[in-house]
Amino acid sequence: MSWQSYNQSLLRHPHLGFSLDLSLMEIGADFITGMTPKINKAFDDMKALEAGAIANPDENRRVGHYWLRNADLAPTPELREAITAPLADLKKFAAQVHSGEITSPSGSPFKQLLLIGIGGNLNLQNKMGRTVLIAAVQYGHAGTAKLLLDRKADINLGD
Repeated sequence: MSWQSYNQSLLRHPHLGFSLDLSLMEIGADFITGMTPKINKAFDDMKALEAGAIANPDENRRVGHYWLRNADLAPTPELREAITAPLADLKKFAAQVHSGEITSPSGSPFKQLLLIGIGGNLNLQNKMGRTVLIAAVQYGHAGTAKLLLDRKADINLGD
């Protein structure tokens, strides 16, 4: 394969942060040419959804779960506030628990963690690269570590 044919089969979308290498697939140039308008329409549709377009006209609903990951994408100040205010409250609560300002009913610091989530990521790392599994092992919570391992937490992630 020549460099020129490789480049012609490489779909680049730098504004989205990805490229797709089709060079080893049996896809002809005519297929790519025919799909280009459809791909561009899909990107335009996604941009409209991210901007707050109605995704479900029957129920007049938008789809914005990605706004939870980046509240700046939310199309209105009210939606941004609805996302950021509870998160700020949660962070404040966590800081109060960590500082000992909020304690258990007996007055002692909390020592156990209950991780609740729908579709949560067991391998999520904080800014220091730590995972819940690392913390469980570090603080001697064997039961929590076993539970995380049973749920396929990645043992290769580290801080």
